[in-house]
Amino acid sequence: MDTATHRKRIDESAGSPASAELVNRLSESRSPYVRSHMNNPVAWQLWDSTAINKAKQLNRLIFLSIGYSACHWCHVMEKESFMSAEVATILNKSFIPIKLDREERPDIDDVYMNYVQATTGSGGWPLNVFLTPDLEPVFGGTYWPGPNATPLPKLGGEEPVGFVDVLEKLRDVWNTQQLRCRESAKEITRQLREFAEEGIHLSQANKSEQEEDLEVDLLEEAYTHFAARYDATNGGFSGSPKFPTPVNLSFLLRLSRYPEEKTQTAAQPEDTEKREGAYYILGHRDADVCARHWGVLPDGNVARVNDPHDEFMNRNVLRIATTPAQVAKEFGLHEEETIRILKSSRVKLREYRETKRVRPELDDKVIVAWNGLVIGALAKCAILLEDIDEEKSKHCKLMASNAVKFIKENLFDAESGQLWRIYRADSRGNTPGFADDYAYLISGLLQLYEATFDDAHLQFADKLQQYLNKYFISVSASDSSICTGFYMTPSEAVTDTPGALFRLKTGTDSATPSTNGVIAQNLLRLSTLLEDESYKLKARQTCHAFAVEIMQHPFLFVGMLDVIVGLEIGTKSVTGVLGRATATGEDRVKAERDLIRRIRTEAGRTASTSAAVLSMVDVRATKSDPDRSRTDTSSWLRGRNSLFKELSSAKGKDFLLICEAGSCRTVDVV
Repeated sequence: MDTATHRKRIDESAGSPASAELVNRLSESRSPYVRSHMNNPVAWQLWDSTAINKAKQLNRLIFLSIGYSACHWCHVMEKESFMSAEVATILNKSFIPIKLDREERPDIDDVYMNYVQATTGSGGWPLNVFLTPDLEPVFGGTYWPGPNATPLPKLGGEEPVGFVDVLEKLRDVWNTQQLRCRESAKEITRQLREFAEEGIHLSQANKSEQEEDLEVDLLEEAYTHFAARYDATNGGFSGSPKFPTPVNLSFLLRLSRYPEEKTQTAAQPEDTEKREGAYYILGHRDADVCARHWGVLPDGNVARVNDPHDEFMNRNVLRIATTPAQVAKEFGLHEEETIRILKSSRVKLREYRETKRVRPELDDKVIVAWNGLVIGALAKCAILLEDIDEEKSKHCKLMASNAVKFIKENLFDAESGQLWRIYRADSRGNTPGFADDYAYLISGLLQLYEATFDDAHLQFADKLQQYLNKYFISVSASDSSICTGFYMTPSEAVTDTPGALFRLKTGTDSATPSTNGVIAQNLLRLSTLLEDESYKLKARQTCHAFAVEIMQHPFLFVGMLDVIVGLEIGTKSVTGVLGRATATGEDRVKAERDLIRRIRTEAGRTASTSAAVLSMVDVRATKSDPDRSRTDTSSWLRGRNSLFKELSSAKGKDFLLICEAGSCRTVDVV
């Protein structure tokens, strides 16, 4: 179906001028979430200059609705409100409605989420905000029940405010008190901007000459915070709901300190309607063994307190509630027989689910930042599997390398060094990469370098870091040589797409690692690999830009704590030097493997919570050597790091070059 077929023209009123006519433009988007609204009667616009100029031309409030594909209440609100003719009439006639995917534009989402949290005390998605034509917020919230909503219980004897009520109120206020709305929005924007910069200003005001305020003791404070909140009964931290934060778990793992039945979960077969989690839920008709193992209860295993809208009444979510050994004992079976029943049941349940359940919608866009995280994870798996399962290790390296190749070919401008954030439907989107795209990809590349020791990955990481340093860096107002962290968005010099009200920079970790924390880690690793003191200085300055907040709440900045350790006690580097001539290609491969094992063994002896930085250089032969059976993958690194430039004189033997605490030593590898 072509674009013209999808477009819906909605006249504002009889005889309205053509300039006031709105068109649902969402078929132009690459976001699956945004495109899923292109058949709404609401004349949705895209976040672009066309829509914003339209708001200015018609002097209307912008209704900005932000969500994402996996957001349950986003889909509920679409069904209740955005498919309603009543709602569509009001939005199309009195507002400029814009639909936005938060995963595509996290910068816009962050600014307005800060506003809603500051003004309402809470936040979430869908995030709905009314803006002036200058993009300044007037009013915002999350979910409001629409005309097609199931009646909600009264709060304090009063009917809950519905979406139509909100629309009519905002329309009337804008039409009768526009000056007041604009003035209030400008003041709110000023306060939001000041709040966003508050920590940076405090850090600069309190910065000492020696910058000795960030110490390794902060690690103990962060650990104490998590230890005090650990739930030894149910697992996780604090009370429910428990949202996993991988960066915190990684921090605890690095500190090497480690410590089921009561847990209630969330899910009747023959589900034909899409509900949150419905694709994965099962009823009590399964065999008793499976029901016991997976915690299936006759009345469902979802606590009422966790299901306020009764969506999962009498339903079950499968979870491992009892071990096979315990089930076998209860039913008088051998454990092997119990395991066989469970395996067979999983096959049958999967077949049933595939044929009878409605699949969740698939959001198939490629995001550079998330691919960077996966590249790093695959590279780490490859390293861990080297001596356990060589084929799986190679497969992990191949997948990671292919992902890098895809990004280079489709989402990277080699001439400028710029990344693009999104790829879908055989082409890239027009959104420039954000700081997290660069940071996570650089981190993944550095991990992949340590898995392959191919300095093409290191060279790519360095090029991306240079772009970050040029277009995303924040500098002190009093001294432009001082880095005060990195903004989420690039400077206006490299983007012509409408941005947020102001540029944000944050250091706290959340569901994903802090962008500034990852950048600081990357800078420290690159400074060691490339012997580049300017990178190390930026890493230190980035941490100190958030010093006040880190000292107050170190547990919110665990990504930066690693960097603080590396800066305070030093970073250990282990370089394997291939210099011994080998007779055959097979001997060369064996020599490399042996040296890599020695590199990893030595790296494992590092005492700090920060991982050692690994590298490998080959000085065995030049490319003109007729006996050379492999391409030299370390020539760029030897040219970039002055420490390695003189290693050519070391031909004839393999050895380790170990540097720590300001000095280097060699260990021969026989």
